[in-house]
Parts: sequence; structure tokens; C-alpha cells
Amino acid sequence: RRRAGLDRLGLRRSTFAAMFSGARGGGGGDDAAGPDAHLSDLFSRLHQSVEDHAHKRASKLCDEILKVSPGDADASRAKVVALVESARYADAVAFLEQMDDRGGLRASLAFEHAYALYRSHRLEEALAMVGSSSADAPREHRVAQLEAQLLYRLGRASEAAGAYETLLSSNPSDGSDHDNTITTVANLVAALVASGREDDVADSLRRWNVGAKDSFELAFNVACGLISQKSFEEASQYLKLAKAQGEAALGDEGLTTEEIVEELLPVDCAAAFCDAALGRRDQAAIGYASVLGFSPSPSEGDECKTSKKTPNADVVTLAVAATNLAALVGARDKRGAECARRAEKLCDGAGVLRAELSALGVNENTKRAVTHNRAVALVHGNRLVQARDMLPVVKTQCGAFAAAALAAAVATRERKPNEARDALAAALASARAARDKNTSRDVLLTQAQLFASSGEYAECAKALREAMADDETGDGFFGGAPAATATLAAVLDLAGDADAADA
Repeated sequence: RRRAGLDRLGLRRSTFAAMFSGARGGGGGDDAAGPDAHLSDLFSRLHQSVEDHAHKRASKLCDEILKVSPGDADASRAKVVALVESARYADAVAFLEQMDDRGGLRASLAFEHAYALYRSHRLEEALAMVGSSSADAPREHRVAQLEAQLLYRLGRASEAAGAYETLLSSNPSDGSDHDNTITTVANLVAALVASGREDDVADSLRRWNVGAKDSFELAFNVACGLISQKSFEEASQYLKLAKAQGEAALGDEGLTTEEIVEELLPVDCAAAFCDAALGRRDQAAIGYASVLGFSPSPSEGDECKTSKKTPNADVVTLAVAATNLAALVGARDKRGAECARRAEKLCDGAGVLRAELSALGVNENTKRAVTHNRAVALVHGNRLVQARDMLPVVKTQCGAFAAAALAAAVATRERKPNEARDALAAALASARAARDKNTSRDVLLTQAQLFASSGEYAECAKALREAMADDETGDGFFGGAPAATATLAAVLDLAGDADAADA
């Protein structure tokens, strides 16, 4: 099962912090009903709730104010922000859409509306809203930032990178807005990685005079670029830096320990990915299990239960961790079995991602992995009709070999060995006709596994030899590995060819 990739790009919740200052304390204002003592008291309590970051209480107080003073602008603004801060994005959209727009109140909250749409996974609507302003009118930085983010989430990473570069060019050249530059460069790096331009990351950092140590988000995204370049050891070091910086920075922002852990889940997930790539499989499995809230290695009879996640839980990271853990430990492991069940739910039979997982579609390799993994999970779950129905989309998105391997797996489960062999033979013939040595190697290894499972060790040995020969002119992944030689010797021994095994 292929592993899904990672990156991180986000408008932080603090984007909305300044909005709370609009709530009045102590009475009155243009939209107030007058010097009413009760209304004044409600605004005082709202002000205190805002100061305490008590968003649920603030939302309820806004409702009380709006009963007394319908359409109050300050209370309406505070209500929208309280809903957003509470991660009640759909409720924020509903409140905005039913809002009386007399006086242009809803129009003044267009950014908040677009942001709530974005977080409600209504990306096209959000993009249309932020793009509806006149091209000639000056745009707020946060609006341009959100537009770039939406382009990224919609899989238009190259356009997003261009938008971030435009934003950076508009920043003051005297360095007076360096913090904002750091944030924008962090997002630019994520867009560059997603668009396959990871080689441009170092030049971008130099151009804008920032370094990976300037923020934990930037350190994380630089690490993602290194992962794309397969520099896993170096990426691991940047991830350690991101973790340490993140814990310190988020602690300074006043986040609780639980919130900090949740905010840094992508870092932990990427670190587990690097461990797996570097051969530290046990450490990687522990890392993924930790992200998911599983016990590191459940004992016999234990169920895999996750710890309760807050409404802001990063569902994309959890999906990646579940997929990768299933690939790492297999479906026979209790954790792997639970993760395989989750993998089934990431997309539908046509390979369309669930709305809240749209960020997985930013990277085409990741999107292919999700589709492939759903099909594999269906086979493990013995839902063979559904798995067979996915053959066309797997072939389109993941290639002929993936489809052939899936067809062989389904046929084997259905006890149709000849059909399984025919599917792999056709894939092998196609790969050889195209002179694709790596694909032919992979097909031969799958054939070898099929032969071994049916006790045909001589045929298994033949397929292994051919796979090793093909790999010598391929990417060197298998042919030169000592384990490959040891496996071939063991198979030859089982086939009764002791002389060949000794040789």
C-alpha cells in the first residue's frame, strides 16, 4: 500500500484575534438600542468573554444582545468570530447568510464569510467570494493570502505559488513586516513542494531573507521539500526543529498542552514517515500510532481505540497516519486492520475524496495513493465486488500494474487462480513491450508471491530471478539487496534445488 505524502499550509486561528475588539463594553454605540442598563451589562459580559477567549459563552451573549437589539453590528461581528473561533464554520456561514445586509454589514464581513466557507470545505464558493472584489481595488493582505490558500487547496499549487510570490513582492522592502514575510514564505514553500518545485525552495528562502529557524511552520514545510527529494535524514532534523519551535511558540500563544499536541500532529506524522523511509519501521509504527491515539502495540484481545479528538482535529493528518500505519504493519495487525477500515472511507468508488479531505488532492501522488489504498482495503475486508468495481479507476489513476495486481488479488480471493495469473501475465507483457523494467520487476515479484502461496516454488524462483535481472537495469531497488538473494536461496531450497540454493 502506498504511503500518502504530507505538507502543511494554514491560516492560523489568530487571524481573527483582532476581530474581537469590535465588541463594546459598558454601553452604547451607533447600533445600540440606547443607554439600556441590561444591554450595557450584556456588552460588558461579552467584552469579558472575549478577553477570556470564552467563545461559547461569547456566542450565547451575542444571541442575547441580538434579541434585545436586532441587527446590532458589533454583536453580529462578534458572533461570527466566536463561531469561527469555536470551529463552528457551517454555523458561521448559516448566520452570515441569514444576516440582514442593510447598511452593508454582511459585505463588511466578506472575508470572514469566505474563510468560514473555506473551513466548511466549500472551496469553490470561497474562492468566488474572495475573487469577486474589483481587480483594480486595493486588496487586504489577508484576502490575498486566503485566495492563495484556496488555490492551493483546490490543487492549483502553481497558481498558489505565483500568488504568494506576488504577495511577497508587495511587502515593505525595509523589513518592517518581517513576521508577515515569514508566514507568507512558509506558505510559498508548501505551494512550491506541492507543485513539484522543491528544488526552488532554497532560492526562495535566500531571496526573501528568511530561514527555516524563523518559524516552526517554515521548518516543517522545508522538511516536506526534503522528503520530496528523498533526503529523509536531513528532513528528520528539520522536523525535530519544527517540533521544538512549535511547542515553544504555541505555548507562548497560550494554547493548552492538548491543543499544542493537536497542532503539531502533522510534524509527528512526517517524522514517522521519515523513520519508515530510513528503515526504522518499529519507531515509525509507534509514531503513527501516537498520532492516531492508539496504544503503541496493542496486546492480544485489545481493541484499537483512539483518544477523543477536538473539533479542530486535523482530519487530513489523521487520514495520512492511518493509511501509512496500515501500509507499515499490515492488515493482520489490529492497528493495521482498523486503519484499513478507515482507508475505505477516505474516498468513494470513483476515487473522489471526501470534502473534508480535499487537501489530500493537492498532490497527485497522494490522491493516487488514497484511491489505491481504498481498493486494497476492500480486498482485505473481503468486499470483492466493490474492489472489482474499482478496477477502472485504479487503472486510470494508478496505472496498469496497480490494476493488474488488484485484479489478481480479487481473483485469488475468489479462488480463481488462472484469472489471477492471466491478469499478471498481461501486465508483464505490456511492461516488456514498453521496455519498462521497473514495472516488469514489480509484476514479476507479484507473480513470485502468487506462486509461493500455491507451493509452486520452482516457478517462484524463476520469477524472482527475472525480477532481479530486470532490476539491475532499473532503479536498483531490489536486485542488489542481500535480502533478495537470501529469499531466492530459500525458495530454491524449497523447490528441491539445493545446488542452485548453495550457489
